[in-house]
Amino acid sequence: MFLNGRYATGGAVKQAQPKPPRKPDAVVKEAQEILTSKGFNPGAIDGWMGEKTREAIIAYQKAHPHLEADGILGPATLSLLRRDAKALRDAVTKGAGSAVGSGALAFMAGLPWGWIALGVAALAVGYVAYRYRDVIARRWNSWRGKEAAVQWRGSPAPLPAARIAPKLGE
Repeated sequence: MFLNGRYATGGAVKQAQPKPPRKPDAVVKEAQEILTSKGFNPGAIDGWMGEKTREAIIAYQKAHPHLEADGILGPATLSLLRRDAKALRDAVTKGAGSAVGSGALAFMAGLPWGWIALGVAALAVGYVAYRYRDVIARRWNSWRGKEAAVQWRGSPAPLPAARIAPKLGE
């Protein structure tokens, strides 16, 4: 019954046509809409099985190895397209309890989480650097060999850092 990605019993097989038909084909239009939603570019959604639609179908068939990549919109390719579209609709609608929730899920799925994590990490490092800026400055200066002078409030002159915080070995 099922042979090389095609049904052996025949069915409505759509092949590329050189001229657009007088009346758009509803099945081809449906396939073009699904291909567009899956990221394949069939060109204009006009119900015409042209070369761009054929190329998009070939790319879709190559992405699914059990289909024969011949560019023909046969029953096997069409049923898999419809199944993929139904799975996508179910994931969006059943993934959340409401329309707002599904919209939020779709929004969250499209966010660049790597860049967001990098921004949060940069903010955290910036906050720590600002919060401990005096400690960082003292350690930086001591590493460079410069003695930092510390002035207490109310004292007339700065005191050397050695008198305030003696070295640990002393």
